[in-house]
Amino acid sequence: MSFGQAFRSTVTIILLVTCVSWADRPPFAEIVSIEDLETEIKALSAEIEQILASPNSFQAAKGRFRLAAGQLAIFSQVLAEHNGESALKLSAPSIRDATLQLGRITSFDEAPAGLRRLNEAMNGKGGGPGSVEFDWTKLARTRLLMEILRDRTDQVRKALRRSKDPQMESRQASAMAMIGSALAAHRPNGVTADEATVWSDWSQEFQRQMTQTADALRRQDRPMALEHFAAAQSICTTCHDRFKP
Repeated sequence: MSFGQAFRSTVTIILLVTCVSWADRPPFAEIVSIEDLETEIKALSAEIEQILASPNSFQAAKGRFRLAAGQLAIFSQVLAEHNGESALKLSAPSIRDATLQLGRITSFDEAPAGLRRLNEAMNGKGGGPGSVEFDWTKLARTRLLMEILRDRTDQVRKALRRSKDPQMESRQASAMAMIGSALAAHRPNGVTADEATVWSDWSQEFQRQMTQTADALRRQDRPMALEHFAAAQSICTTCHDRFKP
């Protein structure tokens, strides 16, 4: 089955979405394993450190820095709320807080102190444990979430054309699922209560489809990965047409 055929055959899925509120989101263990989540967190932390290695690298990769910091803030919150247990989970609120501070820097001069706080948090030396509770809408702006999804979508499409590393490619899809779950909390401004529910429902259904895409990629089941990814993309298209975020 081609991507186009899978896309057309699943467009109607968005009309069959079961109403789900943000409060009804599935446990994070059903969205991403704690092992894959921690792998992504460590990779993003390493990417940020590389970007902030010098004024030149920071200047050349400001866009990547925004994407990495936004994801690290979200994923550390996912880790804080994850129903699995790990040593890094204890540091998740500190990683989140350090990342949010670091993400607000405007010049390289501010980078060393912010990077030091992040590294201390990653190494379990970030001071107090911090609060697990946090307003999801304060982790990243809606537009940044959309940019992250576009970036990760390109990676998943490459995997669907030719798989090279099923475990890594599965994590790409799981990352998109987590961003979809985060989007459910970002209701567009000026919409009715019914429209806000539709936004949340579609975001949650996108998350479910990407979670199943991740599972299929891990199992190297390309037809199922295509089917679920096409369903997720059809939701994106219809949501953009309706809300134009």
